[in-house]
This record gives sequence, C-alpha cells and structure tokens, in this order.
Amino acid sequence: MRKTMQDSADNTAGQADFAVRDWLETQARITGYWRDLLVSSGGDDALIAALDDHASFLGAAARMGEGSFRRSQ
Repeated sequence: MRKTMQDSADNTAGQADFAVRDWLETQARITGYWRDLLVSSGGDDALIAALDDHASFLGAAARMGEGSFRRSQ
C-alpha cells in the first residue's frame, strides 16, 4: 500500500510532537534539579517557588493533548 502525503505529514507531525514532549519533560527535570539544589543550599524561597511553578507548567505542557497526532485547524 502506498503512503499518501497526508500519512507522511501525520507521521512527521507525530515525530515532532514526540520530540517536543520529550524536550519539555527534560526541561521539567532540569528545573527540578535546580530547585532541589536551591532547597538543599537554603536558597531564596521565592526563586524556589518560581522553579516549582515552572516545572509544573513544563510537565503539564508535555502532557497536553497526549495521544493525538491530528490537530484541528
């Protein structure tokens, strides 16, 4: 069976979605690392809270629309 252009576009979009989600999850983990470092060194509470919020945002963004490779236009 021949692949249609739409199948190819859907596959490319799926690969891009996976890569972006992976990047977002990585950024959330890195943010968590810096947060933990600040906590262990007695860092500024406001900065720790900002990193908490940022890590939560990144994690939520990584999970948005999971399982869906098609976008409504």
